[in-house]
Amino acid sequence: MPKTILSPSHAQVTRAMDLLLEGIYFPESLRGMDGVGRIEDDNDGDPTRSIAILFGHDGDLHVGTRLGEFRRFRTQAGGGVSPRVYNALLVLAEAMRRDNEEFPCGNPNPEGAARNVTAQPGPLSNADILKLGRKFDLQPNEKDVVICGSELARFAVACLQRAGRPQDHLSEGELLEVAHAIQKDWDGESAEVLENRQLVRFIHLVEEVVDGKVQLSQLARPKRSRESTARKSSEP
Repeated sequence: MPKTILSPSHAQVTRAMDLLLEGIYFPESLRGMDGVGRIEDDNDGDPTRSIAILFGHDGDLHVGTRLGEFRRFRTQAGGGVSPRVYNALLVLAEAMRRDNEEFPCGNPNPEGAARNVTAQPGPLSNADILKLGRKFDLQPNEKDVVICGSELARFAVACLQRAGRPQDHLSEGELLEVAHAIQKDWDGESAEVLENRQLVRFIHLVEEVVDGKVQLSQLARPKRSRESTARKSSEP
């Protein structure tokens, strides 16, 4: 049966826009999904030339390109100030889901077409991590970078965002626990010199923790560091 072509009137379009942009809802068809993506039309056979919308466990939406930076739009309850943009992204996600079903050639994750979920992003390359470090004003030279714990945690969040991973899974304290696996004697407060290879290894280890491949409990903090922290917390 040929597909019916809808030709809504201006009044119908306005009512539909008001309903979709002004309401508070989450489409049932998107529930249970991690996200959805769609390859651009002029892709030259490259499936990474796509856009994606990822659904955070807290309801926030993360939108970006497959290999680019993702931007976060929060729910109103979570402090979001772009409720209509949030709803428009939901409509876009549903549009991509439907197009992926009808035209699967544009689905960036055809092997997961049944669930229509975007593939898990791969790890950032070492070059991407160092490039982002320079963009993040860490200015890594040929061998090392000087960084304090809070800066390292913020950099890790930026890397997770760049890779399209949810960046709210780990607190700053948990990120620093990962850092202790890289630099054993660091108290996390003073600036520390990290070799570039340590910075890169730290980000890859954070990715593994977020992906569930490594548990924080496996990254036992050295006894010396724990005792140092305990002494500091007991000081008046």
